[in-house]
Amino acid sequence: MKWIFLIFFLTSQAWAQDCNYSVNLGNFTASVQPVAQVLPHTFTVSRPINSSESNCPTYYAYFAKGQANSYQRLAFSGANSLRYNLYRNVNMGNVLKDFGDAGPSEFLIGSVPQPNTPNTSTMFVEVLDQASTFSIPPGVYTDTLPINIYALRNNGNIEYQRSAWFTLSFTITRYAEVSIVPVNAPHDPAATTYVMNFGVMSPQQELQADLRVKANVPYGIWVSSLNGGQLRKVPHTTPVPYQIKIGNTNFMTPTTSNQWVLNEGSPSSSSGRPYPLTVRLGNFGSLDDGDYEEAVTITVQAY
Repeated sequence: MKWIFLIFFLTSQAWAQDCNYSVNLGNFTASVQPVAQVLPHTFTVSRPINSSESNCPTYYAYFAKGQANSYQRLAFSGANSLRYNLYRNVNMGNVLKDFGDAGPSEFLIGSVPQPNTPNTSTMFVEVLDQASTFSIPPGVYTDTLPINIYALRNNGNIEYQRSAWFTLSFTITRYAEVSIVPVNAPHDPAATTYVMNFGVMSPQQELQADLRVKANVPYGIWVSSLNGGQLRKVPHTTPVPYQIKIGNTNFMTPTTSNQWVLNEGSPSSSSGRPYPLTVRLGNFGSLDDGDYEEAVTITVQAY
């Protein structure tokens, strides 16, 4: 009887599995500003000296969908959500996607030809402006997702290596902005000064404007004045008293200290909440010729 022994030797090539990439990836944080932003966020990839010289120098970085499970990405604060996205370039031309979904320009390509020499890759994060997020409650909105790193082999195959997770945080601040505009004019955040010219003054004369407040939370309004409710001429002569009325409040004489005027328990609309602003001169006798002036400061505080 003859015995035949078959001995199988199984081998594997280490480079076909693992390039031992090291990924240094920090979290992303940003605050929503009046103007929309596209902000860079970088990460580095390196490989050790024992990785394959021919199969590990080039890596591809793919980006998962995040909590929205969609490439219309969302960050969340409780049940509320904020839209954002990740892009290959600053002009937001190509959304970054995951392996299997990404087209030719929808992932990042990096090169680490030398071991222990990190390469930096950059993604661009869309951050919406305050107008676009006005109806979204203030808070910190977050999303967490992995960047999936693949190696480009010298035979053209693309093989998964590792994932690195990071968190994106977007802060919508509590804010209130105020403008003073002509009667019935729209809110203009740049209109923070307004001149009421009474011309030749007469007792009980009134002039009006609109105070508009745009706020994404409840707020309060305060008033103070430079001369304590008096128009004065320099050098000082007999002053002209006046009072001010905001919205449905009563006429009041402003002082040099902040005086509370009213509270609003709800946010405004995106176009702002209007308050008729009336200044009424008091009674006065004869005046010297010249210009009489006063400066009134109206402060709005977000709650």
